Amino acid sequence: MSTNSTPCINSTCGTPSEWIATKIGIIVFIIITAVLGNLLASIAILNERRMRTATNILLLNLALLDFLTALGRLPLYLINIVADRYYYGVVWCNIHSTISGICFIGSIYTLMFISYFRYRIICRSTTTRPKRRHAIYVSIFVWLWSTFVALWPILGWSANEFNPVEMACIPTWSVGISGLINGILEVVIDFLLPFSIIIFCYIRIYIYLKKKRPALKSSRSKRQSALVTRTMGIVILAFVLCYAPWSVIVFIVIPFGQENVYIPTGFYFITTVLVFINSSINPVIYGFQIPQFRQQYRRIICPCKKSNMITPSEGEPSSIKPRTCSHSGQKTQIPEESFSFNRRTASESGHYRKSKRSYVMQNQITARPMELKRSDEAYYSDADNSAAKTYG
Repeated sequence: MSTNSTPCINSTCGTPSEWIATKIGIIVFIIITAVLGNLLASIAILNERRMRTATNILLLNLALLDFLTALGRLPLYLINIVADRYYYGVVWCNIHSTISGICFIGSIYTLMFISYFRYRIICRSTTTRPKRRHAIYVSIFVWLWSTFVALWPILGWSANEFNPVEMACIPTWSVGISGLINGILEVVIDFLLPFSIIIFCYIRIYIYLKKKRPALKSSRSKRQSALVTRTMGIVILAFVLCYAPWSVIVFIVIPFGQENVYIPTGFYFITTVLVFINSSINPVIYGFQIPQFRQQYRRIICPCKKSNMITPSEGEPSSIKPRTCSHSGQKTQIPEESFSFNRRTASESGHYRKSKRSYVMQNQITARPMELKRSDEAYYSDADNSAAKTYG
């Protein structure tokens, strides 16, 4: 790989100090916003039990990957910018490249599984929906798989080299047949496979929602689920827009352009900044699009203000505290979920669904009145007997 840019290795390049200061300011701003934003989103999910749905667990995993980008990848990149040269040895070059690979591959696969979960929740609502444990298993798999793929250059399939334009270490595909195989596999595994699944899932979701549009207007839970799905689509679109320019340069232009490649340093810096910005915009998207996240943000930032109860952000199961009802001096606990579920079902379908939950609610409500009725009858019968004895 060859470019017309100054390599800046083991020497000072003489780049204007204003341009270096501008780049440092941009990177520092991205680090701060990415850390604070993803910390806020993580607390919002972990602080409220009803927020820990399957989709939100995957969003938490995405936030952890963005944390790794902000605290692991960006500081190493920032040091190279400050030094205006390659500052590390071979070991740190491999570490930097591995962290970059984990963040990139892990984010793509997390978005792929989010798309699949939304497809199951929207289009396969009659079957078993993804649960929290499924999201946890998927998150563990994403970390293991992305780490394994990111380690391929270290394992000998390719090699990590410092790119003077990117000011970072990236895998090179020019090391024999193994490097070429590594490049082809990374294109297939990192792009074609996950994005094919994402496109398939969202095409099916779009077709389903278009067909069921009249039913969405009368169902609050379905409208919420569609809102979450649309928000996840915006997150995926933002990822594609931020990563597309950089990915084309790194995976296509540089490896296959050979000696004819000329990439202006300023343009390449802009594409790199777009990649890093993606780590800080996701929490903003959640807050603008999903009311439950917006409400949690307010509670975290301004804990002194009271807020209303939070309902699950989608049609996924969540733990809800029971409601305590008292009748004749005795208290009975009735699950809150029973009330909200059956009331909503009755308003939508015109009758209560004959489920085990509705029978439990009905028995809990009618048990006390039946006991009172029997006690009243006993009272009046005792009164009649006493009157008969008196006048008899």
